[in-house]
Amino acid sequence: DMLKSKQAPARHQNAGDAMRKQAFVGGFLDFIDSLRQYDELVIYGAGTGFELVHPYLANKVSWIVDINSQLAGKQIRGIDIRQIDSLESIEQLLLVTVIGRKQQITPLLEGLSCQIVFLEDHL
Repeated sequence: DMLKSKQAPARHQNAGDAMRKQAFVGGFLDFIDSLRQYDELVIYGAGTGFELVHPYLANKVSWIVDINSQLAGKQIRGIDIRQIDSLESIEQLLLVTVIGRKQQITPLLEGLSCQIVFLEDHL
């Protein structure tokens, strides 16, 4: 059979790999639970990180901010996307869902009086 010959070999995980993956998922879900204490939050980043947290926090998100000004005025998953200058008035928690660019984003957030949490610190 052609289909059988193209199938990837079965992957075997050792117990350590399985436990690390379970710990990762458990840690992520604990992080999400910690965010549920907030009535509202604002998300920075409309990409992959947003898609990861959205199913768990959709009813908490006030709006999304993205550095891409072409997204301003649009919506993703029914949530408004605003320009970065909208953060000047933020009182809610700011969840930065952009992964791998913390050093570039941190200076853009200096001077904000809100609490800022980076998703990448919890992955």
